[in-house]
Amino acid sequence: MNATETVVDALAVARLTRLVQDDDVPFGPAREWVLDVFGEAKPAELLTCPWCLSIHMAGLVALLRWRFPRAWPVAARVLAGSQVTGTLAEMRD
Repeated sequence: MNATETVVDALAVARLTRLVQDDDVPFGPAREWVLDVFGEAKPAELLTCPWCLSIHMAGLVALLRWRFPRAWPVAARVLAGSQVTGTLAEMRD
């Protein structure tokens, strides 16, 4: 894996982490259910701690890169582009 792929994967990890942790679509209802059911327990902590969640997302990205070597790079670029766009939009506001 080269440096560009590493950066794209890192941006994909950031986007996946934010998608699960903050975005209402598609994970909002599931996230609220976990928070309601588990309160302060570990599963809820996983969803509220970006450091905790990102290590799991990085593992998922590594697995996806290994298991789907032709499809993952396309998905990673989409996620990375979304992350960069969101970050730039936040900087503008």
